[in-house]
Amino acid sequence: MTLYINNDFPMLNRKISGNYLTYLDSAATSFKPSAVLEAEKLYGVYSTSNVHRSHNALSEEISYQYEIARRKVAEFINSDPHNIIMTPSTSYALAIVANGLNLSKEDTVLCSMMNHHSHLLPWLKIAKVAYFQSDPLEPLDLEEVIAAIKLHCPKI
Repeated sequence: MTLYINNDFPMLNRKISGNYLTYLDSAATSFKPSAVLEAEKLYGVYSTSNVHRSHNALSEEISYQYEIARRKVAEFINSDPHNIIMTPSTSYALAIVANGLNLSKEDTVLCSMMNHHSHLLPWLKIAKVAYFQSDPLEPLDLEEVIAAIKLHCPKI
């Protein structure tokens, strides 16, 4: 059985200059499958309310759905639902982690030159960023990473 996952992502059925769209910047933005688009539409039309913020019927309903999603994610990764934190994006989640580390402008964070700009922004705001070279077409070279750690003595 062959799965054609592109059918689940309407954006991938779009053509530009006669060619189907190929999107490689998913570190910044990812396309949503039809099921997610439909769930967002239903939320916007019938359930717009804040999760865990009120005791009205809409808030209770959406809070219940939110907790079901949390349990499903926890089950999928074999975790406890209380360990699951929902954030709007990976970049937002990384910023929360970075800001929670109590780094200062004197601290150094070591990053690969291959890191996406959205990954670098939280670190650039709170610390010095040192980079190590790596070939974008190859896996990270452990020797390069070790040499960069010895050179820069990063906190992270």
